[in-house]
Amino acid sequence: MKHLAGFAAGLLGIAALATAQAKSPGMVFPSDSPPAAAGGAAGLLESVCPGKVLAGKAVACKGACPASTGFAGTTEPDGWWVSAVTRGHFLSPSSDDAALAMAGCEPHAANFGGTVLLTSQAGGWKMRWYKAGLITDQCHKLPREDGRDLLVCSGGWTGQGITSMSLFLIDLAAASPEEGKPFFRAEDSTGACGGMDRDHPGPIAAASIDKVAFLDRKTGGLPAISVTASFGRKAMTPAQWQSCIDGKLPPTPVKTYNLEFQFDGREYKPVPASAAAARLFEEQ
Repeated sequence: MKHLAGFAAGLLGIAALATAQAKSPGMVFPSDSPPAAAGGAAGLLESVCPGKVLAGKAVACKGACPASTGFAGTTEPDGWWVSAVTRGHFLSPSSDDAALAMAGCEPHAANFGGTVLLTSQAGGWKMRWYKAGLITDQCHKLPREDGRDLLVCSGGWTGQGITSMSLFLIDLAAASPEEGKPFFRAEDSTGACGGMDRDHPGPIAAASIDKVAFLDRKTGGLPAISVTASFGRKAMTPAQWQSCIDGKLPPTPVKTYNLEFQFDGREYKPVPASAAAARLFEEQ
């Protein structure tokens, strides 16, 4: 019974730590995705749910979640709402398009959201598609040499004491646009305390993406990307496991790394000088 009580206490402690991690400050990222109100979301959303737009504290579609969402038919307290808007030439060099980052009608498995893509036609807006799980609330536009825009976006999730931050490239004109595999990810497991085996806890890793910058020099037609990230690993003893569960474990020491990624015509990859540091984050 004592072991079961400790197990339950551990679950509660890890949940509390995970919540604290989720509220920690985010990275410095040059986003081109303003919040809903500043991005004109109310007018854009009329083409998605005409006559049902609520433009108050949140800009949302009122009523039940649409059939295309994970919670189809249910009514969420805040509706199906816009968290950010990104405008650009996503479908062609001359098109006027808008990506609406949506939230409120998707489960955890779809990162609690998705993206609606609109394009301007005949003086109005037409909805092209909705993609669940495609998160575009913090993105930076990258104009290709032909004038069409791609996006580099940041995203992440928190669960079971683990917080993951990632950077990924999105082409909204792709037949099936999706986040795909991140070209860089930092996964922090300090909130997991080394697992649920108090007698044999695993190591924990403190990791974060601290700053992202887009450089003037280009490769493959797109700018190089500079990433400042922090990483540290700590072996755990049973006593440290208990301190972590109690929220008393000192912070894990970290080292700051400066990495550079270049576009090879298909994807972003670390330059040779950054390859070893990139592998450190991959193997955590």
